[in-house]
Formats: sequence, structure tokens, C-alpha cells
Amino acid sequence: MILKEFPDISWLKKQIASGFQDQKSWDNRPLPDSGWPSVILNVKTREAERVNIKGPLSIFMNVKGWSAVGVNKKNIKINENAYVLTNPGQHYNLLIDEPTATETLNIHFGEKFYEEALYVLKNDDNSLLNNPFGQHLTLELPIKSFFRDHTFNQLINMVLSTESSGSLINDAALFALFQHVFEEYQEDNRKGESLESLKRCTREEIMKRLLIARDYIHVYYPLPISLQELSAVSCLSRFHFLRLFKQAFGISPYQYIKKIRIRQALYLISKNQHTLEDIAAAVGLKNGSSLSRMIHQSQGVYPSGLFTD
Repeated sequence: MILKEFPDISWLKKQIASGFQDQKSWDNRPLPDSGWPSVILNVKTREAERVNIKGPLSIFMNVKGWSAVGVNKKNIKINENAYVLTNPGQHYNLLIDEPTATETLNIHFGEKFYEEALYVLKNDDNSLLNNPFGQHLTLELPIKSFFRDHTFNQLINMVLSTESSGSLINDAALFALFQHVFEEYQEDNRKGESLESLKRCTREEIMKRLLIARDYIHVYYPLPISLQELSAVSCLSRFHFLRLFKQAFGISPYQYIKKIRIRQALYLISKNQHTLEDIAAAVGLKNGSSLSRMIHQSQGVYPSGLFTD
């Protein structure tokens, strides 16, 4: 179900408090189950303030423009290159205040869908055969941004294209997206285990600070970012930050920025809608020649050899 406008917030909070017991959506369509439904919000607006909403597992992102997502006093600003996950049962804020319209694309996974999908992903086939409908499970995700990779964008396009194709096809597309996000979260969560600190609380605090710096990179990677900036936002000294970042993510901050630039450049090239000069400017490079060299060093071919039949 795709909505092109935000539901009235008073109505929404009443529905959440009642667990959607009347099984009615904002546009009065019947819902198959009580509890939060699976819904996609694709809204264009210059201003929105959606405060203190108790949501399901949700993906917040933008097709165009900027927004800020807040949970537990932490706000993350995102543009069209990143997404933020929030936990089921968390109260979130969504703020938009831009001179030009932002087009949001927020996916709320229905409560029943989430419970069934997570149970499948966290159990092996033998367990599922013996107990196909097991106990309720949940995730506790620290709020952070993820850069949208090519697979994620393909899955989003698949979800949008199958939304009107019937529940079977749409559920399959949503599950594929859910599985990708779950696996990306699992992989990202393991990075903190590579830190050398023996105390769990110290590792958690370090990762919390490093993720603030990574969120910063996801927004500002097209601009020149200094080591001083990144260490300042993470409240660490420059070289302590440098050492910890490499321990956690396996590469230096500079290499991570370069990786993000390559990933976004490849995505824009695949769309075949932009010149090399435009793509170079979009990812923070001087010109198309710099972009061509970077792509060749990374992929072994120049942009002209990519995505051809």
C-alpha cells in the first residue's frame, strides 16, 4: 500500500494506540490484520513535522531532498543516498524543512510481516520444519544510517513495481528487501567486534561515536571532508579516531569516502541519465577524467565499458 500524503497524525496515533483494531487504513481500505500494516509513504513536501510516533520496523529515505530522522534524542540527517532504520516500538520523529520539496520514501514493515520474516531469518531450516510458527523475536538496532548500495536500490524498485501486483508478489518483494536490510545490519553489527577494547561498554561507546562520523560521511561525502571534521563530530582525537575507524571498518576514512563515491558513481552510470561530468560533480570529483580513472582503478574498465550488453 503506497500513500501519497501523510496520514493525519491524530488519527494515526489513535490507531497505533488501539493496535489498528478496526483494521482500517488511512484511506479507509480494509487491512488483513490488526497491528501496524505494511505501508509505503511516498510524499512530496517542503515542510513536515511528524513527532513522537510509535512505529514498526521502518526504513526512512528520500527520492530527492533532505530529511532528519530522530530517535532517543539522536537526529540523523539524510539525503537520497542513505537510509535510516528504526526499531519496532520506538518513537520516531521525522522532520522536513527545506526550501525545495523533499520527496520521501518511507517503508513501514507491518507487525505481522516483521515477526514472521524475522523468525525465518533467525532460524535454520530444520528448526522451521519442526516449528514453523515460533516465538516472537525482535531486533534492537542502534539508530544509524546505511549508504544505499546497488542491490538495495534494485530491491526498492522491485517493491515499488510490484506494489499493485497482488499480495503474493508484493510480499515476496518486501521479504527480499527485508532480508537484504537484515543481512546488512548483521554484517555491520559484527564490525564492532573487531575493536581491540576488551570491555563491551567501551566497544559500544566507540562504535556509537564512529557511527556518528560515518553518518556524517554519508551526507557530506561529495564535499572535501577533513580528518579534523570527522574526529570532531565523533569527539575523538584525530589519530585515535583514525586508528579506531580502521579497526572497526577495515579501511581508512579516506578509503571509505572513496568507496562511497565509487558506489554512487556506478549507480548513476547504470541509470544512463547523466554525463560523466555531471556524475563527477555529484560525487565530489573535479571532472569526468578523474571519474574515469577512479572507475578504472576500481573496476578494471572505464565507464564506457560498464553496463553494456
